[in-house]
Amino acid sequence: MFDHKKKVRSRVYWQYKNSPQLNKWLQILPEIANDTLESQIEKIERIIEIDIAAGEQLDICGRIAGIPRRPKILKLGICEMVIADDELFRLIIKGKITKNNGDATIDNVKLAGDYLFGGSFTILDGLDMTMLPLWWEKYLPDLQFVKLVHDMDLLPRPQGVGMRDPRVIRYIPWGFGRNYQNFEHAGFWDGGDLVNYGFRISLWFDADAGILRGQITSIQKSVNLSGIEVKIDYTSAKGNAFSHYVATDGNGSFADALNDYGIYTAQARAQIFTPTCTTEDVISRPLTFTYYIETVVVKINYNNASQPVFSVDSSKEPLGAFTIDYGDGVDSADYKFSSGGSVILTRNIPLNQVLTLTIKKSWTINFNTQNQAYYNSVLELVLVAGLRTNLSRMFSGTQKLTKIDSGAFDDLPFVESFEQAFSQSIYSDGRGGMGNLSEIPERLFDKCTRVKTFKGTFSGQSKLRAIPAGLFDNCPEVTIFQDTFSHCTLISEIPAGLFDGNIKVISFANTFKGCQKIESIPVGLFKNNSLVTSFLATFAQSYSLKSIPAGLFDNNPLVTTFGGVTVSNGKYDGANAVFSECKLLTSVPAGLFDCCPNIVELGGVLALCPRLQVNINELFKLASYPAVTFIPWAFNKSSLITGSGNALIAKLPNAANHKEVFTGCSLLSDYASIPSDWK
Repeated sequence: MFDHKKKVRSRVYWQYKNSPQLNKWLQILPEIANDTLESQIEKIERIIEIDIAAGEQLDICGRIAGIPRRPKILKLGICEMVIADDELFRLIIKGKITKNNGDATIDNVKLAGDYLFGGSFTILDGLDMTMLPLWWEKYLPDLQFVKLVHDMDLLPRPQGVGMRDPRVIRYIPWGFGRNYQNFEHAGFWDGGDLVNYGFRISLWFDADAGILRGQITSIQKSVNLSGIEVKIDYTSAKGNAFSHYVATDGNGSFADALNDYGIYTAQARAQIFTPTCTTEDVISRPLTFTYYIETVVVKINYNNASQPVFSVDSSKEPLGAFTIDYGDGVDSADYKFSSGGSVILTRNIPLNQVLTLTIKKSWTINFNTQNQAYYNSVLELVLVAGLRTNLSRMFSGTQKLTKIDSGAFDDLPFVESFEQAFSQSIYSDGRGGMGNLSEIPERLFDKCTRVKTFKGTFSGQSKLRAIPAGLFDNCPEVTIFQDTFSHCTLISEIPAGLFDGNIKVISFANTFKGCQKIESIPVGLFKNNSLVTSFLATFAQSYSLKSIPAGLFDNNPLVTTFGGVTVSNGKYDGANAVFSECKLLTSVPAGLFDCCPNIVELGGVLALCPRLQVNINELFKLASYPAVTFIPWAFNKSSLITGSGNALIAKLPNAANHKEVFTGCSLLSDYASIPSDWK
């Protein structure tokens, strides 16, 4: 309490200090002030004394400082928002007072910190528009106080200046040791031993179940890892990106089921609360995995319970190794083996119905069974999926197969061979093949980017009427197109640019042989196939072919083979060459083969073309063809060709085998003088 009487006595001049009447008179008002006014002032001071006020009185202090009501704060230990108690609210009020009255200089911020924490406070200027608050542990009453200063911005600071996360110093470091050296960027630290929670997310893929599994772990066993939300980001090899959300169980484990086959890269992330209510963002390493279960889906005409439906290699896949779904969604083992790994269905199913079968986990399945033409014939191919690399002869001989579904091979990312996958036997009388496949779906092989061979893939499919444009556009690794469409007798047109994306092809032997309806060849069909070495019989027996575009082989400099002949009883009896037996072919561009300097074999190249009218000296315009060694039957029975046979012979100095080259070519200007072993 302020003593007014003492204050008056201190103001009396020395010469009047011993005047009792004057001093008595001077003390009248101070006595009144001491007895009445000062006691009331003391009461008011006690009411608004922050250090002793509590409850409603402290709320009054808050309102005076500019805080209309007690705030909610994040309480350490329970990590929940609660209304500030008296002790914490008192700190908040003091912080508000310092901000109301400070000028935010470094010295002023230091004074404010000392006021709040009793001299334990230090402020550092980061010299980058930031300040770093430090506290010494021995003066620190509660870690919650330090967190409040940061969370509620209680220290004065200039406009535009940021306040870094606070530090509590337990010893004097050299510089900023431990994590101090990172003082501008490191998170909140109370100065004690650093707690390394060691959070980690591990991922692995359960291929059999099609489930991505994972677990969050911590080296601190006391941390609760249950109920944590985990975000899993997926990116597929097809470029699709999507996310799934799952929650952990009591062990921190989680699982996510995938619906679609494919190659995926997954990464999991979670935000985990620590016991001090801070959060740690934890991200797993990316996991790339392949999700494919070997699957084949077909529709069959089930008409004989004692006959096999397909076959497997039983030495590699014993009973129970694969399953069959009969259309009811149950992957069963209701089957048995007959001889040679042939699979017979054992479930009691009515005969003479179309049955949809889904066979899973077989790597060796094959429908090329002995009696496919008669019993349990495959009618439709719905899907082949998995990691298998070889589909060779898988559906060869399935004469009743009429349909391949669109996208049937979209989930075969590693397949390398479709050799004779759908090939059928060829009739001996020239009617073509025995297949009944009516069409090829567009973009059927778009996802099969590793295929190396299409040898004989559709050979003998005599009901096939068209080749879809761009069928092989996404198959850059193909090297073999031998016999791919041979004896597809109803195909009438070759799409332009069919092989533009197949720059590694080395063989087009027999590719369109026996395609009796093809009338023309697209310009530049082989322009991107500079590695080709063989065009043996590529268009042989194309009975409707009438013309050949100029420059067809201009970009194929490595070709060695255009021709071949057939032999019976030791004698040549037919031609098997690039244009042999093209019965309606009337003309050939000049210099057609002149861009192919490595030609070795031209046997039968234009044999049995009765309407062909070409001057052979214009056809072979170069001065010499020294690489050619095999040319028998080259123009055999192509009776309308003209020019000088001897002139051509002179250009072929190394043609060791030249039997019957000009047989029947009587219109040659020097036919009579041509050596007999050439005719």
